Amino acid sequence: MQRLRQRGDAHAVSVLEPYLHALASAPNAATTMRWMHGPTMALLTDLLAGRLAVTHAALDEAQGSAADCGSVAFLRAALTHHGVLEQRDEASASFARWHQHATMSVVSTVDRAHVRAYATWQVAHQLATATPRRPPSPSQQKLARSQVRQAITLAAWLHMQHLQLSDLRQDLIDTWVTQGSSTRRSVRPFVSWLERCGVTGRLDVAWNRSGHGPAPLSDRDRFAMLRRLLLDSSADSRDRFAGGMLLLYGQRLSHTVALTVQDITTVNDQVAVTLGRGPILLPEPLGAIARELRDAAAASDRAWLFGGRIAGRHLTAERVRVRLKAYGITSRQGRQGALLALAAKLPAAILAERIGIYPARAAQWVRAAGATYDDYVTLRTS
Repeated sequence: MQRLRQRGDAHAVSVLEPYLHALASAPNAATTMRWMHGPTMALLTDLLAGRLAVTHAALDEAQGSAADCGSVAFLRAALTHHGVLEQRDEASASFARWHQHATMSVVSTVDRAHVRAYATWQVAHQLATATPRRPPSPSQQKLARSQVRQAITLAAWLHMQHLQLSDLRQDLIDTWVTQGSSTRRSVRPFVSWLERCGVTGRLDVAWNRSGHGPAPLSDRDRFAMLRRLLLDSSADSRDRFAGGMLLLYGQRLSHTVALTVQDITTVNDQVAVTLGRGPILLPEPLGAIARELRDAAAASDRAWLFGGRIAGRHLTAERVRVRLKAYGITSRQGRQGALLALAAKLPAAILAERIGIYPARAAQWVRAAGATYDDYVTLRTS
């Protein structure tokens, strides 16, 4: 590290000092040495030499041209984590970079402006409304790109017929939707956007309502999976905890991976987790697994129970979903089975409050489970 400091630009070295200090004091020197022979080291060298400004904008430009975009993302996260760069909404920034480039394929400048405005003022705004505690999940980011991609595809299809978005009619949108896959129906918000902006008249894109997916897990199958997972001491503690939260409390994996050390507490010598309002006591051995994850995260000075490879970020829900699949656990079926079981025992208001779901959604689950609201006041005040 000292050699890097001596060779670097004095101002750049001063700005990067918190990160250089963290590298020098890393507990695993072998890992640091391997890292120094990777592509991220070349970026750090450019930053230290002053060839690349220590700013998000400069890293954005480097990320746009780098063959390994992951190395830029890794270094950016580390610099942000150590206070060299300010915090920002990375999901929104990544989406903005992507749609600025993607919309360039729209030939008509007028149509390009419409698609870009839609991406900026509607789709990007929806991504930005996620809280810092729970930033947009990979599936939400994927949906956002799909919505813009379909808008681009529709504009290109019209251009091939020497038409523009302002020429769009119901027969044209029906033809375009039916000629492609069901993914094309995600253009529906864009069509509504065009109508609100006065670009087109009233148009409709029906949702695809075909298919209902697999049935929720039965209680018998759900508890069999739960027992196998929780009693398997050789399994990764993160898999055991995530699977337990899914099969017992119907928690989305995106919510579980975003749990922090502060969300795991002790109440009367029992381990509890906070999902919505107030702690929920965890049965054993799930409580012991949660305590193990909390203590390990605290010892490593991590905020997240599921610490990720990139500094300051948690493991992705998709990564955990793939890991649980190895145990035969499918997130959708398992979650639906757990929610039906809970909804059969709890009124909607309490269900929403305790496990952190929207009240309207909780009411739907209660209706699906055939439960009633008669005992709400008694349960609420007991």
